[in-house]
Amino acid sequence: MQIYTIVIGGLEKSYMQKLVLYLNERLGKSARVELLEHWEIPEQPEVWEMKKQSVGGPMEGSKCWDTGIGSEAFITYLTEQHLVNHTLTVTAQKCTEKGTEKAVVYQYQPRDCLYREIVSKCPMNVGGRQKVEQEGGRQRWMVFTGEGQSGVLMAFSLFYAWMLSETKKVLYVNFTECSGMTELFELVEQPEDFSDFLLALRRQSAASLACYTGRIDELEYLIPADNPQILRELTEADMNRLLVSIAQADQYELVVFTLGTLVCGCEQIFLQAESRIHLCGMHLMEQCAGREKKRFVSRCAPGREDVMKRIVLPEMKCEHTGVTLLYEWRETEPGRLAAELISAGD
Repeated sequence: MQIYTIVIGGLEKSYMQKLVLYLNERLGKSARVELLEHWEIPEQPEVWEMKKQSVGGPMEGSKCWDTGIGSEAFITYLTEQHLVNHTLTVTAQKCTEKGTEKAVVYQYQPRDCLYREIVSKCPMNVGGRQKVEQEGGRQRWMVFTGEGQSGVLMAFSLFYAWMLSETKKVLYVNFTECSGMTELFELVEQPEDFSDFLLALRRQSAASLACYTGRIDELEYLIPADNPQILRELTEADMNRLLVSIAQADQYELVVFTLGTLVCGCEQIFLQAESRIHLCGMHLMEQCAGREKKRFVSRCAPGREDVMKRIVLPEMKCEHTGVTLLYEWRETEPGRLAAELISAGD
């Protein structure tokens, strides 16, 4: 399958360079983003013809790129030269005029928001339809479970994923109701979250996982649902569609799931996860809960009970909120434990 191509031009040079780097990093193998810096210089017609023949877009062989993004003058140039199939005009002011929202993106916004807007308005297939089962070389999946406080489970699993993201492309997916993730790490609340993604998948629209992800440093995460009841309403078909979308996002090398809530269809995750980590406590009540969890997982993936690793989590001190907690934990006992788990899994 031919890769989706994007060209950017007509904006301030350093801005474009940073945007190209960021988009290429986030999109991975899903698309290729290029910078056309000197488009104002007229080229001989035969040069464009050679480019058209050598590049060729997946939608029309006569186009150089699938989508052009940039200033109004740049977009006009691309359109007149018939070089793109689709355009997005970057504006310095928010557009309020009806009927133009789909073809316009606002320049001065956080890059995560700009990325989601570009992905949502480009007709690219970042996350298509295929079976959840993958061939060799697929993403690696791992899952965290535990008994006791859901906030502690979320905190350590996200911390572990964050440490992994320093060397790998990681997606963090939190299936835990009311885990406190947004408040604990002071994440910016987003207008669309897991609930909206689920509805888009149910409608079988061209939903892109990229439109519903946030970022902490290099770690990307699926924005958790503002309404936790959606986790209780998941069906097996919902879970299958969600996991298919995640499996299709080939920019991620590893997906870390946290199952503080045993949602419908979670057996698919237990079955396919290469690594399962269960955070357990030392008290009798926690041990009983942990054994029940282990029996449940053994029914989900019979014969693979040995894959589940039980660990006792050390205290994670938390006297304030914010992303700085991750850096503090790295220098303490949770950091040492996470490093050992990462080393054992490599």
